[in-house]
Amino acid sequence: MQVVWVPTIEALYRFYFDGMSKDFRFGWNAVNGRGVFGSCAECGATIESLDGPLICFKCGEMYCPPHLKVCSLCGRGVCSDHVWSCPNCGKLYCIDEKPHICSSCGRKLCAGCVYRCNECIDKTYCKVHIKECKVCKNLYCADHYGAHTKKCSGCGKELCVLEQVKCKVCGKVFCEECTVKCSECGGDVCKSHSWQCSACGKVFCIMEPPSKCTVCGKILCKSDKLACTLCGATLCAAHVNMCPECRREVCPNCMVELRRFGVFKKRLCRICANK
Repeated sequence: MQVVWVPTIEALYRFYFDGMSKDFRFGWNAVNGRGVFGSCAECGATIESLDGPLICFKCGEMYCPPHLKVCSLCGRGVCSDHVWSCPNCGKLYCIDEKPHICSSCGRKLCAGCVYRCNECIDKTYCKVHIKECKVCKNLYCADHYGAHTKKCSGCGKELCVLEQVKCKVCGKVFCEECTVKCSECGGDVCKSHSWQCSACGKVFCIMEPPSKCTVCGKILCKSDKLACTLCGATLCAAHVNMCPECRREVCPNCMVELRRFGVFKKRLCRICANK
């Protein structure tokens, strides 16, 4: 019988954690390095290698590789009781790395996955509870997104504050397509509170009173309205008559038709006709 002496090595390992210390006794074959180094505190599996992290730096317990997590930020080993994960990116962090908390749902978030509202910048949100405005590209929580956007009172389109046009007459919010600019005062008004001159085509707000031709009823602005020099009636250009005698511009009602010998006709204003 041949006796083979195999040297073994024993070591006492003192681990310091969270202001405390804990001793571990290790023993292994000096020839092939195999040994027993302890058992996993979670599943009881034998620890057969010292490769990689083995001990949770918070509780000082030993764990097998599947049950010892590694903090994505500090790189230290930590057990399942002392770790948290970001639901957005899936990364693991030790409890020394304080998470950001979503102000709406309470989810724990890492610094790379946190969002802030453009208004309540002291609060943090997850991607589910933050919304980006497609126009200004700013981020808003649900409450402030509702205040930032309004619906057009005309077509119902959702409008960023940069797109909103307020009617100077009714005060309601409209999109640019549902408003017009008054040619006189320059103010923005909705189409319900505007009118258009039938002569020049310009648009005016109802604060600028329109005039109406007494003959045909066409709507006229003050630049295109004409008046009868005798009775003062408002006229459009098509219904102004000029007296051939005095050259006065009068309405059809102030023109008189004269006949001579029952054949010759002449239209004069009533002033010239009475001379």
